[in-house]
Amino acid sequence: MIVSGAGATSLGSPRLVVPAYFHPAVAPDDWELLCSSPEQLESVVLNLADGPGTIYDYTFTDSLARLRAAGVPVSGYLSTEYGTRDMAAVLADARGYRELYDVDAVFLDQVATSYDQLGYYRDLVAALGGCRVTFNHGACPAPEYAELADVLLTFEGSWTAYQSWAAPSWVRTYPAERFGHLIYDLPPAELPAALRLLRHRHAGLAYFTDHRGVNPWNRLASYFPRRKAG
Repeated sequence: MIVSGAGATSLGSPRLVVPAYFHPAVAPDDWELLCSSPEQLESVVLNLADGPGTIYDYTFTDSLARLRAAGVPVSGYLSTEYGTRDMAAVLADARGYRELYDVDAVFLDQVATSYDQLGYYRDLVAALGGCRVTFNHGACPAPEYAELADVLLTFEGSWTAYQSWAAPSWVRTYPAERFGHLIYDLPPAELPAALRLLRHRHAGLAYFTDHRGVNPWNRLASYFPRRKAG
């Protein structure tokens, strides 16, 4: 069970989409915690250098093997620059993840929200060849995007912003497990309120962290249980 350090608030529901933007050599305990809590995880996002890099990094071997053995999808991070990045470059990065790390899913970041870019993403998903796809819009997209990806992340932002955010009504025509929200700068004491809002907004997936700054995903949230010293 993943709990907060301030009163054991359960995060058992929803399942977690974890942007694991931290290296095992820098944060080995964080990777150990991920591997020790597979029942909590909907997916883990692997991001080496805004892509797969060019050589295999052996420090990920054990963690990735344990996640796969537990049935947790590992998604390769791919930036699409809101539909402006050359599609060949995106597909080359996808091949890099498959060849180097044998990933079983992709996490498309900076995904557009407008109708204008639907064709780009339709062609991209078709070219990816049927692998599991997560779109990180970070905002509410046109409803047609839901026909292209397995998971849509329709909010990414601070807890302050999340409190006044509203989900579009069309999401309720799909299962809640198709939608997720990424929320940072969330104090442990506010976890129950965040979970209530998540359920109210028809999202079955999430990631919460109390970290903030340019990259609030550079460590696991303090809500994950830590090893006791000694």
